[in-house]
Amino acid sequence: ASSDVWADGLMIIDLTAAFGAGNEPTQGWCDTHIPFFVGTTYLPTNLPKTYKTGDILNIPYTGHKISFVLPKRNMKFECWGAQGGDYSSSASGGHGGYSCGIIQLNSKIDGHLYTGGQGSSSGTNGGFNGGGNGLSGGRGGGGASDIRLISDSLYSRVIVAGGGGGAGVSTSSNGKGSGGGVKGEEGYTGGTVQTGTNRSGGGGQETAGGIPWSISTAAFKGTFGQGGSSTSGYTAGGGGAGWYGGAAAYDNDSDSDGRNGGGGSGYVYTTDTASNCPSGWLLNSEYYLNGAETIIGTQSFTSPTGTSETGHSGSGYIRITIMSRKQSGEYNVGDILDFDYTGSVQTKTLPKGKYKLEVWGAQGGYRSSAT
Repeated sequence: ASSDVWADGLMIIDLTAAFGAGNEPTQGWCDTHIPFFVGTTYLPTNLPKTYKTGDILNIPYTGHKISFVLPKRNMKFECWGAQGGDYSSSASGGHGGYSCGIIQLNSKIDGHLYTGGQGSSSGTNGGFNGGGNGLSGGRGGGGASDIRLISDSLYSRVIVAGGGGGAGVSTSSNGKGSGGGVKGEEGYTGGTVQTGTNRSGGGGQETAGGIPWSISTAAFKGTFGQGGSSTSGYTAGGGGAGWYGGAAAYDNDSDSDGRNGGGGSGYVYTTDTASNCPSGWLLNSEYYLNGAETIIGTQSFTSPTGTSETGHSGSGYIRITIMSRKQSGEYNVGDILDFDYTGSVQTKTLPKGKYKLEVWGAQGGYRSSAT
């Protein structure tokens, strides 16, 4: 698209400015000590040269990941998952969910942003970033929106908004299979159950993917980061992507009552949810989110435009808001903490860093000004 900013095989480093004229390092030294990549990367079109409080980075759906260096700042992450594909106005896919949280980065790190795409409403393909495929007239599941830190891996996602399940042909499943929340929605009754009912796909869960109705074929099941795909039977919708994907629907007869796929679950990485991370997880407690929540697409939340919406429609969205460097309980370089005498022990939790400690002992008691 014309709005994309991209670079292919590009690396620009001013070695003269860094090392001084005549002292530039050799090519061999650069290859060893300067990180670089070979290939293609994409940057946000509104990426500022420097960050200030209140800056907003909007990352709409583009169909590819966006990678750039996140600053050493406090930031609010917001993600909206993508809707599943629609079969018709009365047989629509499940809506996307919403997740948000605040992170404090103590150093610059790489960020990899995946904004989910809506499942196809004219074919069976699932949406970008994990949406499962539908079958026959069934539509694709919506993609999840997520932010990955340091490594470009499903195992470094600190925030995920689940995508909705793709539509089948049955109007009885209209809008079912919403994504987001700790458990995605099942594609028929609207409950947040793992196993689908009556030809539908089950919702993704906290520690497992959704399970389809009445079939054990692995492709139908949601997995970590991926919605299930309908690969046999008759018309049915694909599963929405998420922390764990929703299952694809399964229709075992040809009477045109295929249901929606299940919605994918959402996720926020916090001290309370870290136990849900699978084996192979790449991050530690330094990257926990604060004030975080994940909301299913059957509930109301703020849309990217600032209005209220009940579930997110269309493709997903990501927003990063730069916050003040200093929040309650945090400290800047040069801050001074004084502890006067109180007669009791004083306790203070200090963040990782280097400190200058100064203490003064108390004077001994005296009988008079002469002693």
